[in-house]
Amino acid sequence: MKLVTARQIQELDRQTIQTDRVPQKMLMRRAGRAVAEAARSMLPRRGRVVVLAGPGNNGGDALIAGALLKRAGYRVRVPKIRNSKFEIRNSHDEVELVIDGLFG
Repeated sequence: MKLVTARQIQELDRQTIQTDRVPQKMLMRRAGRAVAEAARSMLPRRGRVVVLAGPGNNGGDALIAGALLKRAGYRVRVPKIRNSKFEIRNSHDEVELVIDGLFG
């Protein structure tokens, strides 16, 4: 697996959009689908997921992943995030996976 920095991935996205003429929304759907597939491989059937989504593209990727997981029967929560603060509460409903789409 090759790791890239946020700046490098932004450049790769820009090149893909301009050179290969792939719309940004399509890239986001692909990323969301890949995250959902990875999550499904880590979770039990109907597992419990929390999606943390910021305002940028990573947040969009995470929301798409959450929507796909919900459609597939997983229990998905998306807490509201205000002023960079959030709380995951509900002690009788343990979270099995957190999808972090806050930062790039």
